Amino acid sequence: MNNFNFQNNSLKQNQIPRVSKKCFGEYECNSCMKKWKSANTYINIPQECSKCHTLVYATKQNSLSKIYAQLRSQKESKQMYLNELTKMYQIKVTNQI
Repeated sequence: MNNFNFQNNSLKQNQIPRVSKKCFGEYECNSCMKKWKSANTYINIPQECSKCHTLVYATKQNSLSKIYAQLRSQKESKQMYLNELTKMYQIKVTNQI
């Protein structure tokens, strides 16, 4: 059972963190409202807010492999778009000559 309350980022006493694989996490400090993202996060392990030094737990977490797969897909889509754009541009330049 997870004793973590995402509403106010507080722990019930004696909660033992469980460490697993690294994740990509999104954080929001309820004390100073600072937001940040980190690729160096673990489930049930807080990070310290750099502004007010409060311990903050991730509001969202995804596995790094999922994030890397999304980035690869975006890169492939961008490359296909650039290839298509290059072909279109070459056709226009050829027609102008």
